[in-house]
Amino acid sequence: MKFGPMIPPETRAAMYRALARLPHVSVEEKATDMDGRTGVGVVFDAGAHGKSVYILDSGDYSYMGVKSVDGGVAIGMSVLGAGIVDNAGDVP
Repeated sequence: MKFGPMIPPETRAAMYRALARLPHVSVEEKATDMDGRTGVGVVFDAGAHGKSVYILDSGDYSYMGVKSVDGGVAIGMSVLGAGIVDNAGDVP
């Protein structure tokens, strides 16, 4: 899966269509990211190894972050801002 918040819309749509066909993948309507924000979760269930949840904005389905949960312990990251710049090192 391409990682990051700046994925072109047509690529994002194709990814979501592909994810819907994978085994052990489900949707969690009210998933929370590591900062407590609510979105739609695409859940990859790894059985005894826990699960990974990719959280998407429920309005435009942009990437909000990911968390992995195993044995009640969650680790992950949240996207708090993103943008496109002309040069490396520039800030959006």
